[in-house]
Amino acid sequence: MRRRGCRIESVVALLIIFGLFFLPEPVYAQADPPPEMYPQANCGGINIADRRFLSLPLSGWWGSGRPPVDYDAYTTRMWKGNVQELVYAQSDVWVRTGSGRDAESLRGKAWQRYPLSSVWGGHTNPPPFTGISSASYSISNGKFSEVIISGNKVWYRSTQTSGAYDFPTVWNSKLLSEAWGGTTNPPGFGSVDERSLRVVNGKIEELVVQGGMLYRRIGTGVDINTLPGVWTNYVIANIWKNVPDVPTVTPGTLNYQFSGNKLREVVILNGNYYYRDCRGYPESVYDSALRMIDTFLYYYSDTTNYEALVNANYDNSLMGSEAFRSLMANAVAHTARYQIYHQTVDKDKALYYFGATLANFGKWKEVWLSGIGTRDFLLVAWYWWNNLSTTQRAETKAVAITQANYFMNIIKRAIDAYQRGDLTSADYKTVSGYINDTKAEENGASAEALSFIGQLFADDPQSLLWEYYARCYAYHTITPSSDGQKCFIDTQTVYDDFTLDNHNYHPSPVYTLAAIASLQQGELAYHLNGVANPPEFRHNITNLWQNFHNYYYTYPADPPGNSFKIKPEYNPGADWGDTHVSLAMTEFSYTGLFGGGNSGANFTNLETYAVIFFDDWWYRNFTRYNEPAVVSSMPKYNGSGVTLRWFGNGLSHGKGAGEIVLYHELSDSKLNLRQVPSSADRIKNIIRNFTRNTTASFYDANADETVNSIDLEAFR
Repeated sequence: MRRRGCRIESVVALLIIFGLFFLPEPVYAQADPPPEMYPQANCGGINIADRRFLSLPLSGWWGSGRPPVDYDAYTTRMWKGNVQELVYAQSDVWVRTGSGRDAESLRGKAWQRYPLSSVWGGHTNPPPFTGISSASYSISNGKFSEVIISGNKVWYRSTQTSGAYDFPTVWNSKLLSEAWGGTTNPPGFGSVDERSLRVVNGKIEELVVQGGMLYRRIGTGVDINTLPGVWTNYVIANIWKNVPDVPTVTPGTLNYQFSGNKLREVVILNGNYYYRDCRGYPESVYDSALRMIDTFLYYYSDTTNYEALVNANYDNSLMGSEAFRSLMANAVAHTARYQIYHQTVDKDKALYYFGATLANFGKWKEVWLSGIGTRDFLLVAWYWWNNLSTTQRAETKAVAITQANYFMNIIKRAIDAYQRGDLTSADYKTVSGYINDTKAEENGASAEALSFIGQLFADDPQSLLWEYYARCYAYHTITPSSDGQKCFIDTQTVYDDFTLDNHNYHPSPVYTLAAIASLQQGELAYHLNGVANPPEFRHNITNLWQNFHNYYYTYPADPPGNSFKIKPEYNPGADWGDTHVSLAMTEFSYTGLFGGGNSGANFTNLETYAVIFFDDWWYRNFTRYNEPAVVSSMPKYNGSGVTLRWFGNGLSHGKGAGEIVLYHELSDSKLNLRQVPSSADRIKNIIRNFTRNTTASFYDANADETVNSIDLEAFR
């Protein structure tokens, strides 16, 4: 923990004229990269959003050979192209160096310990060797600058050359009252608990913590000299009032780092390392998703007889899948809301709707397009696994196995038909077809279901079999005539120019996106399990995505007001219409962002798409889909009118917004998700259950579905 009376700060710096001495010189092919502000990221809001803190013991973050947890000051900086972590403890400074800007690269790196008397000894007017409360680095008039605070005094110096690391041996110093005395609403001049610097959205921010108050000022650029003379004051307890698991409201150490492509906020307290990452996109968008969830739940989930309404409108056709997908839409929405606010009511309702769907499995099992509902069902099960009873876990796995057998048998029969040369049979046409009615929709839905089954139950001996068929379906989701065989079958689901038809529309913009979305959603299972994404889930996505660009007006649109609307020649308003295309595009865009912006395609302007769609479509235009009152009755589903609106609201608005929230919340951690074996462990523990036989058909399996003739190497 940070020693009382010597609190620490966030942006430490070892300034270092002795850089060659205590920081081994990296080997560069060219000159060292110039100094830069750290961290720099795009993010909304001072509080990084109302996200919970994750934590681990400080000893776990620092590893072996680490600084004492009873330290004085802490900071991070960029040094010659690599992030460094610096800890001041007693009369020493401890340093370790990562790779690039990502603070996660610091994990496991070795620490070096240097006496400050050696680092600053012989300097003119140096900072004290003990009692340091804050250290930070910035860019000042183009030069690298270091600032050390101890007590009521600040020491500072800048490099002699712009773009270099040649700190002088002479320090400047002044009292805090001199440094901040000419500003408005400044922090106190006696001492500071913490002083941190960060660059957010291209502007430098100075943050000073004193007790339970935070003082903040924002510059107009990256240089520290752009900071204004006016401070804004905040009560830290108010900043974090909606944040679950807040470690403290008087942080001694408040630091900002760069994690992946996100700004990270770090609080160190009582021997623990607390952190949370910025979402990296505008808070207004995230808030719109939450408002969408709240509006949807008001109309559809807060009705006490909602489950009874679903059951009353159930029949044995399409409704068997869609009715219970609407129950899962409620479960997903409540799960997303719980992840943000951690309210018991959301947990209870999510588990209630999950339980209702599980109990009614007989009404929706083995029906057309139930892959989408299966995937939603397993996503919620995965999240709440630790809260499910032993019986529910067993029943959930039984559901997964039943559905897996259903999806696998469909493609097995298709493969058999193909191998017989019977390309006109109904069995073959269940997975291959592109004129008027694509099979990309069905194949993608089966792929995403099997990916979740295989990853959620990765410790089952059949999991590699489920994954194998998931990858078969994924490959055959987007196939022109030139693709050739995969999994012993050749299919075509799109035209050779990657035009996609559905429901007799040529082309069908919304189902063009649906094909991509199913593959993206299937990827999520691998991400949650820490497994590399299989290439089949990105097969031909780029081509289909690029083709979709022809269908809509660009942003900004010409004519004005038509941004992202479907052009007249591409069936606007038909088959879910413009609005549902925008809904699909919104979720699609955010799924792409979740995947790092490159989920199999060179996705451009995803941020713009998502912001525009949320602001211009989802939230502002939601009233056109609202029921006139809370749902209390509904006619049987007939694919149009009020029941179409009821179904569309549930699946497009509630579930879609909920999934967008969960994608980003779960992108940082598995949280309380069911822990399953890693890919390496699966291969090690399960491979013995398989007999590799490349001469036999891979789909020739035993009755109990234990593979005896699968060519695993074909996919590994």
